[in-house]
Amino acid sequence: MQQPTLVLWRSVLLAGLDDARRSEAGEEWIWSRDFELVCMFARVDPGAVRCAFYRQMDKAADSVAAKVGIPRCGHGADTRKSVLRAT
Repeated sequence: MQQPTLVLWRSVLLAGLDDARRSEAGEEWIWSRDFELVCMFARVDPGAVRCAFYRQMDKAADSVAAKVGIPRCGHGADTRKSVLRAT
């Protein structure tokens, strides 16, 4: 059984990621100190969460682009990976 505080912080993390997915201002949160603290309390690696977040965002963009017949330019994930390595 999980500890109630761990469940709470993981819920906070998921809500924050949902907000980040919906707005540019929200996306800035995943690079903030607050995000780092939420990850610490949720006992997850912030870098791994960021990678998963952007991987999911790229998949969603690929899906939409494929539906409307727009080729992807290919710069999304590669640029983000270099940013992740720099932090």
